[in-house]
Amino acid sequence: MRKNSEDKRYFFPNTHEALIDEETFALAQKRIATRHRPAKSEEIDLFSRLLFFRECGYKMYLQKGARTLERKHAYTFGNYRNRARNDFLCTTHYIRKTVQKELVLADLQRVLVYVKEQEQEFVRTAADCGEQAAKKALAQQKKELDKVNRRLLELNILFRKLYEDMALGRLSNEQFALLTSGYERKKAVLTKRTAELRQEIDTAAERGADVKRFVALVRRYSEIRELTYENVHEFIDRISFHELDRKTNTRKIEIFYSFLGKVDSS
Repeated sequence: MRKNSEDKRYFFPNTHEALIDEETFALAQKRIATRHRPAKSEEIDLFSRLLFFRECGYKMYLQKGARTLERKHAYTFGNYRNRARNDFLCTTHYIRKTVQKELVLADLQRVLVYVKEQEQEFVRTAADCGEQAAKKALAQQKKELDKVNRRLLELNILFRKLYEDMALGRLSNEQFALLTSGYERKKAVLTKRTAELRQEIDTAAERGADVKRFVALVRRYSEIRELTYENVHEFIDRISFHELDRKTNTRKIEIFYSFLGKVDSS
């Protein structure tokens, strides 16, 4: 068997009756995506692959000891945790798991009540906001793409300059290796982010807000009193943490829901 690249494949969607609905399939894909990183207890965390730091896009990871109580478990910024290894300057970002669960449960209950009690208004408002949100997201993605491309160009220029200095004898091999350590990793991270942004930009105009699918999802639940892996990953696509506001000692947290993004019930 020889694998073809996607540009050489032909796709014919919706030619056969589906064995399962799209929502169940999407949830299964999320669960499969986290299977390679279970905790030592073989338990996949409730918010696995959902928590990110807004300013740089890096993930947040669960920190817990083998014998520590759950009230002491916390999520920390992955890039700060590895700062000595990746030579990345950033402040720490931290939130207790119990606090995170309370925040998400409260917001999820708010959204469910809003959609159930004011469904027509929700559908109308979400449809109106969908196009505006798509345009705003597209502008932000293009801005970030330009920033990433500039950083890639800077890294390439710096690498070429250091290489020329080494070739001309102004730098030793050891100095060159020291100064360029981490270059390939940084370049790979930026290149991957570039590809992700281009894909997001290409599909932004088509993505929109699938309001009907979200309403159908809400109708499947009478209420939610406790968070589970299934209901969290069914309803939520991403949770973003912003930098701490030192003046007010508060941190903004954004919850992006499946098919819609942020849901404003005001």
